[in-house]
Parts: sequence; structure tokens; C-alpha cells
Amino acid sequence: VTGWAGERIGLEVYPRPGWQRALAYITAHEYHHVVMFRRYLDLSRPADLLDVLLSEGRADVFARQVYPGVTAPWTDALSRTQERERWARMKPDLASTDANIIQRWFLGSDNVPSWTIYTVGFHIMEAFLQRHPGLDVQAWSALDAEAISRASGYKPE
Repeated sequence: VTGWAGERIGLEVYPRPGWQRALAYITAHEYHHVVMFRRYLDLSRPADLLDVLLSEGRADVFARQVYPGVTAPWTDALSRTQERERWARMKPDLASTDANIIQRWFLGSDNVPSWTIYTVGFHIMEAFLQRHPGLDVQAWSALDAEAISRASGYKPE
């Protein structure tokens, strides 16, 4: 279990095989959230689903860059068919700031598999960085979620 609030990251460790490698990756993921929100969060408007989606995608891309040998299961939790179907259903909700809608996509439900938001967000960021390989972490962390989404060309196959 992880979480962040302001400048603190809270981690609960359940020692299972490989937990040490996962801990470093998860700490990097949560660290990106803290830095991004402290430096780049626009508090003048509420976060929408796209903001949340790409917040998770950015955090996982950062963690993967710091720990390239670690693969998080939530970054590839959907089959190609599931991802394509979920993306089609998610797109109409991307501008929503409704906490219930965001929570449904974030936590999963009967119609939304767990980790959907992480997988889609990670793949959007991968697509974006393939098209913009020269950008460093500070540059893409500062970009607006809508700009990343548009420039990514993301289309699940």
C-alpha cells in the first residue's frame, strides 16, 4: 500500500518474494507524484480523469527509467483487446472531474478491471515518448495532460 500527501510518501511492506525490487520501483513512482504535484500541479482547477490517468503513466515511466530492470504488473495488466475496449469506453469520461467516475476507473469495478488506469496511462506516455524522445523528465512532467494525450498518437491496437 502506498500513498503520498504533500511531501510525504507512506509505504506499507508485505514481504513477498521480490518485494525489495518492487519497493525501489514503487518509491520512485510515488516520488514522481510528490515532485510533479509540488512543482506542476495547477490548483486553480480540479483534476479530471485524463490528469489522473497521465499522473500514473508519468510516475510509472519515471520509475521504469530509474529502475529499468523492474517491470510493474499494473503497467501491462490488460490484453490488447481489453485495452482497446476500455480506452473506447474511457474516452468520453476523460474530461470528467466527477470523483465517482475517476474512482471507478482508478480502482476498478465490475466493468473496469483493476489497474486499467495504470496500463492505459503508461502506454499513452510510452507512445508520447516514442514520438518525443529528446524530452527529459522535467520537460514531460511539466506538460499539460491534454497536450501529452494529443501529441502521443496513442491508439491501442
